[in-house]
This record gives sequence, C-alpha cells and structure tokens, in this order.
Amino acid sequence: MFLQIARTNYTRTVLAAMAEANATITRAKAQAAQIMLIADATRTAIEMLIKAAGANATEAARLAELYIYLSGLREVAQTGNVQILAISGGAGQVVPVIPITR
Repeated sequence: MFLQIARTNYTRTVLAAMAEANATITRAKAQAAQIMLIADATRTAIEMLIKAAGANATEAARLAELYIYLSGLREVAQTGNVQILAISGGAGQVVPVIPITR
C-alpha cells in the first residue's frame, strides 16, 4: 500500500515538473518570436528611413543609431512619469518629446 502511494506521488511530481518545463519552453519560444518580429520591424523601418533620406553609408549609420536611440527613449518614456527634452544644434533649441500615453 505504502509503495503504491509513493509511486503515485512520484508520478504526480514528475508530471507536474514536465508540465512546468514544457510551459517554460513555450514561453521562451514565444518571447524569442516576439524579439525577432520587433527586430525585423526595426530593420524595415530603418531601411525605409535611409531610402527616404537618400543617405550615404555614413549618414545611414547615423540614422540607424538615432532611430534605435529614440526608440529606446520612447520605451523609457512610456514606462512611467518621465519627461524628455531633446536639444538640437548649437543654438540650443529645445524640443519637448511628448510620450504616447496608453
């Protein structure tokens, strides 16, 4: 009797562990797919920006840097009560960046 209860508990524990492992793998695959979609969309947006600007190689690299930098700032601004100011050029013109509220 005791052996049967022990086997049942063992089986229950193993099945629960396998289910959790499968759920973890599924979540990781979904997260990886999401990251790839974002990366592809970012690449496409940068390519469109470079093409529209008619940028040379140096300008294209700078546009890509700025796009990624500003995307990061947008993400930071969307996470909380953050205000970002962008200062442009030597004249010190201040341009407020207003985050999108959800």
